[in-house]
Amino acid sequence: MGVIRYIFWNTGSNYNALNLNIDKKFAKGYQFQISYTYSKSLDDDSQTIAGDTFANGINSPWWWLPKAFYGPSDFNVTHTLSINALYTIPTPKSWNGAMKEALADWELGGIFTYNSGTPTTVINNGDPLNLGNSGADQFGPVVKLAGCNPVNSNWIGGTAPVYINQSCYTEPSVPTSAVSSLQYPCIPFAGLTNTATTTYCSNLSPFNVGRNQLYGPNFVNMDFSVHKTFPITRISEAFNIQFRAEMFNIFNHSNFVPPQPNSGDGNSGVLNNDGSFASLGNIAELAGQPREIQFALKFQW
Repeated sequence: MGVIRYIFWNTGSNYNALNLNIDKKFAKGYQFQISYTYSKSLDDDSQTIAGDTFANGINSPWWWLPKAFYGPSDFNVTHTLSINALYTIPTPKSWNGAMKEALADWELGGIFTYNSGTPTTVINNGDPLNLGNSGADQFGPVVKLAGCNPVNSNWIGGTAPVYINQSCYTEPSVPTSAVSSLQYPCIPFAGLTNTATTTYCSNLSPFNVGRNQLYGPNFVNMDFSVHKTFPITRISEAFNIQFRAEMFNIFNHSNFVPPQPNSGDGNSGVLNNDGSFASLGNIAELAGQPREIQFALKFQW
């Protein structure tokens, strides 16, 4: 028996943003620009037909219940700040000759970038609802406990930093007193014990599956450059050599991707199919490169 693929045009989205910009044109030896964006993008599915456009996304939402997946877009970044500047080091009037040629008119440049974290979805990494969605990544919804901080405050450090506080999540449940009123039998989780007041059912789902409700670490980066142009008038009035030294991520600051569902590293699947803890929730990937330094000579004529 073959599998029939389809395209279902049933998604919706909205985007709102505030953009601020300060621009100082080059004068008196310096210039700078400050740009800030506060934005919010919401939808019920950010993926394309490829299914894994964003590694932090869920590529198999339930097409019959899109409202359950309505939340921040996979690409939503709430705060974005960028500052760039260029400064020409002043030249003392007493400099002349070789000293002036070598030390005058050096320019310093920098770009500072700050982004708030990208979202991710905490899931059960199995198929507790038994949907059997073959050909796509299966997952199960989980419930975030009210008043619990989902991010471990001490996640920084260690070889495998655990970012997600697993104790803040549990499986869907109903009051034990209401189990008999369900229109279908409750299928228990093999690895989860019911209590006198709470019964966990693997064939239950919250109306809101908590898509992209957890945000990853902030992104911070600083690039720096030094350059100077040496005119070579002996060759021609227009001939010069420009020296450049560029340092990307000069402070070698580590930026991280949040634990991702099954399209990515699979580390946001903090619960197993039977309801037990999966001992995951750790950060495994860098968002950006370590420090990189490059030198260049540019000939202009």
